[in-house]
Amino acid sequence: MAPETTTKHAPEPWQIDSDTRSGLHTLVFDGSGDAVCDCAPGMGADDLAVAGAECEANARLIAAAPDLLAALEEAITLIEFFHGAPGWPEYQSSPEMKRIRAASARARGEEVRNES
Repeated sequence: MAPETTTKHAPEPWQIDSDTRSGLHTLVFDGSGDAVCDCAPGMGADDLAVAGAECEANARLIAAAPDLLAALEEAITLIEFFHGAPGWPEYQSSPEMKRIRAASARARGEEVRNES
């Protein structure tokens, strides 16, 4: 069964504020309108050259994080359901399932042990 999530992150939906895209900063706001983060480049010449596109890409990824976590946890539930009893122990210990569970745990702020 997928872990139950007690949401500790800011309320959803997270969105990029299109009025704040200046090429140097892209802000991400939560469902309450509070800023979650300010995606800004470093201040070196090379950083500023890629600022707009990279900041916006980072902001989109950050804004999608709550949805990605929810989808991942739903996928864990479905995988467990469809790969039920007989083959589940082998599948659960697969490298892919370990990566899926580790990603979910990291997103919830849990410590992840490296089990190779």
